[in-house]
Amino acid sequence: MLPSGCYRGFCTAMRAAGVVEPEAFCYFSDRPRPVGRAWRDTGITAGICVGELHGAVAARQLYEEGIRIPEEFSLLSLEHPSVSENLIPPHTTLSQDFPELARRAVALLDNLIGHRAATDIMVPYRLVVRRSVRRLGQ
Repeated sequence: MLPSGCYRGFCTAMRAAGVVEPEAFCYFSDRPRPVGRAWRDTGITAGICVGELHGAVAARQLYEEGIRIPEEFSLLSLEHPSVSENLIPPHTTLSQDFPELARRAVALLDNLIGHRAATDIMVPYRLVVRRSVRRLGQ
């Protein structure tokens, strides 16, 4: 699953790699499409789940299809505190700095209230390496 801002870039990259219908590999709902064998049969060996709990749903689908994480399929998702580290295997995640996001949002709001220019803000993610992503060469 990808946020809408990433969707176009993802589809363009997938088409360049020879995937005819990249939209089949994206979803933006609470009812994820099957992953597992359908994806693996196309040569895809990894997935990124942007919703915090979607990684757990994808992991369950892979497990039910007998596909081992990370040996056969790597999975990365957004950090869900106290959940991601307790999945089997513990999920490699991207963690957002919510306190910093809040600080910057308040500063931006203060600028708008004071009729000062609003600026774009960017708060980087932090990669939390666990065991759901296979290292290349293994």
